[in-house]
Amino acid sequence: MSYLEARKSGLFYLRVLMKHLRGDTFRRHVRLESGKLQSRAVISVDASSDCARLKIPNHGLPPVWRVAFIGVSLPGLTARNRPPLGDDFHQVTAIDADWLELSNLSGIGWPKYTSGAVVQFGQPLDLSGVTASARFFRPGGPVLAVPAVIAQQDGGFLVTVSADDTRQWPLGPLLFQLVLRWTDGVVRTVLGSSFEVVEV
Repeated sequence: MSYLEARKSGLFYLRVLMKHLRGDTFRRHVRLESGKLQSRAVISVDASSDCARLKIPNHGLPPVWRVAFIGVSLPGLTARNRPPLGDDFHQVTAIDADWLELSNLSGIGWPKYTSGAVVQFGQPLDLSGVTASARFFRPGGPVLAVPAVIAQQDGGFLVTVSADDTRQWPLGPLLFQLVLRWTDGVVRTVLGSSFEVVEV
């Protein structure tokens, strides 16, 4: 999974390094953020279940996103930097329009939350009319002829390459890029991820 901050004047990425088994279907959901951070007040924190939940009325986020928690000290959750940096963000799942569930963070031992915190996040990029294509290549090498299926999904693009096509990939590191095209002719190329192709 990759999150990218995207502006038409420039694009930035957060990269997740991983391995990919040659002959397995390749899927990457690249979630695109606008550059400006938005803030929403946290009304309550529920730490009674396996994963802590934050009540943020009308948060407006896609089903899976990332947020930084600011303003009240809760161990393992509160951002260390202002503005928040990459490591300050936590992945969340939208339970409904008002609740976000933190991934793999239980809240055990947290003090009772009353008020004063906000979450900050990059607003999902407006992808109206934006099209995307994918490129795969070895570092310093030519672009490989790789057919990819690309679809807009939940604040970004889902890129899929079939198992038959990944069998043709060379072993070793590969880079994956998205080429984004806006309706006004602006084109930006961004690095979605780098990964290593391996065999069993």
